[in-house]
Amino acid sequence: MNTPIARWLVALALLTTVSSCGGGCSGSGATSPEPTAAPARLDLPVPIAPLPEATQRGVCLAHNWQLGGINGYGSDDSLESKKELVRLGVRWVSLTPFAWQKSVTSARVGYDPEMVAGENDDRLTREIQQARQLGLKVMLKPHIWINHSEWRGHIEPDPAEGGWDTWFATYSAFILHHARLAEEHQVDAFVIGVELASSSRSQRARWVALIDAARAAYSGPITYAANWNEAEQVVFWDKLDWIGGQFFAPLTDQLDPSYAELEAGVERQLRGYEALSVQHDKPVVFTEFGFKAIRATALSPGTWPEHLPDEAKRYDERSQALAYAAVLNVAAQKPWLRGLYVWKWFTDVDTDEEGPLGFSPRRREAARVLSRAFGP
Repeated sequence: MNTPIARWLVALALLTTVSSCGGGCSGSGATSPEPTAAPARLDLPVPIAPLPEATQRGVCLAHNWQLGGINGYGSDDSLESKKELVRLGVRWVSLTPFAWQKSVTSARVGYDPEMVAGENDDRLTREIQQARQLGLKVMLKPHIWINHSEWRGHIEPDPAEGGWDTWFATYSAFILHHARLAEEHQVDAFVIGVELASSSRSQRARWVALIDAARAAYSGPITYAANWNEAEQVVFWDKLDWIGGQFFAPLTDQLDPSYAELEAGVERQLRGYEALSVQHDKPVVFTEFGFKAIRATALSPGTWPEHLPDEAKRYDERSQALAYAAVLNVAAQKPWLRGLYVWKWFTDVDTDEEGPLGFSPRRREAARVLSRAFGP
């Protein structure tokens, strides 16, 4: 197939910076109209199967940075946002405190636990308490944001700054601070790293030392969130409780795939995870999965619209809903897949932070798919 889409896919395959953007992502730059106030009638070609009772029904709850973060973690707006999630059948939320790094070659990870507008300790504590009030379980998932939107999977710290020794020392301080916070508030799960592909395949001794230190600080289950094309290269799954994955794998090479093609794409992408589950005798948890509300959303789920060809960027919430349905229906048949966390939902439900072509399923057909799969 020698089409513009096919050539774009070949180019994209050479890149690895296709996963989640975290709290610092810019919007989509879209000019499409905002979605309607309520989701359209759900009219999909297949029924939506409920997930097994033991499966974690999760959502990645993103702290709102707009207006100085006043509607972010711990706010009244966030409480109301989580009430919507409970009505959808959500039972877990992941919370994401951020550290910062100047560039992928910097050897220092910075973090301010009292950051005024950010996900500081006080805001996180209030957020955890709110979740508990609503009967939600909490996964704490510390994350790194790098200036200029460089991807954390490309980190290669400068030897002149101390290389990996300095990087792991500063990163460990950030992680262990939150491991202690997780233990203090009896958080239900902890993620020790997110999409750090350049070290997860080569720095086993340093990672094992960090995991051991985290276990000394935190008594609950610990996982690592590997990028969709990283999981098979991670060299320390044996030290963790779950195999974690950021499931943004391409499901198709077609602009307008059928539902059957999407399901086949999910099945194909899950084979490697199932093999890892068997190899290590551990369940898999998708710490993130999601799709944008655009045509061809399943071509490269983690890529922001401004990086897609024009023909792929049309607003299309039905394509988003079909992709949700394919992942959730297949997941319902996989007993080794013990959790799925939707990317993403904001603390301020009225935000325009990611633009109309973004990932949030709120007020879209995808929310109804989610409700049927997650439902009480």
